[in-house]
This record gives sequence, structure tokens and C-alpha cells, in this order.
Amino acid sequence: MAKTENPKQRVAKRIKGLANMARKSTIIKEEYYEQHDCKRGLRDLNGKGVVVGLTEISEIIASKVNEQGVREPCNGELYYRGILLDDIVKGFIREKRFGFEEVTYLLLFGKLPNAEELSAFNNMLAELRALPSGFLRDVIM
Repeated sequence: MAKTENPKQRVAKRIKGLANMARKSTIIKEEYYEQHDCKRGLRDLNGKGVVVGLTEISEIIASKVNEQGVREPCNGELYYRGILLDDIVKGFIREKRFGFEEVTYLLLFGKLPNAEELSAFNNMLAELRALPSGFLRDVIM
């Protein structure tokens, strides 16, 4: 007879799978560290502390090069995983829906979810939203 997973085991297994997916979506190419003289972690090779990092999660565009080749400040642009945030928000507004879970998925896993992935992600979040016993009595009342 097959042993069935309890809810905690099932959630732990799903979270482990999502963590692996998130880890794979944020790999930085080795040559970028040298190209940008970026340190890894909190210390350089000599043990000196550093506060530097690279990310592919977001990018801010604060200036652009004009036609004369001069860099000028511009209206800021924020990109999440290469997608302009304004475009993401316009899509939610046009389709009259909320986008918190979808953007969370994008930030964590590096891509917008398809309908099936979003549904599974929403279901998992809903399962984990349970309030601790006594919360209503102790906190709200």
C-alpha cells in the first residue's frame, strides 16, 4: 500500500520544487562578475567586505543617450525580468484584474505564468494563507 503525504509534506515538496525553479531563473553569467568588477557574497578574495551585486530581476533606466550622443535624464523606466512595468500594469487594467500573484511569479521564477501555472501558484498560496489558531480572538478582538 502506498504511503500518502500529509499536507505539510505536500507543501514542503511543492516549495522545494518552486525554490529550484527560482534558483535556475536567476543564474548570472560568470563573465559578468569580472566584466563589472562585481564581488560575490559579502567579501572579496582578500577578505575585505563588499556590498555589491548583480541581478536580472529588475532594471531601472534613468537616462538615455540623445541624438547628439549626450546622456540625458529621462522619465524613469522600471523593468521586471525585462518587461516594462508600465506594460504589465496596463495589461491588468485593460483586463480588469489584479496582478499581485502574477508579478510575484514573474519576480520569483523569471517568466510570466501561463494559466495553469498561475492557477497552481494561486491554489498553493491560498492553502498557505490560513490564520493561526486564536488569531481572531487574540489579535482582532
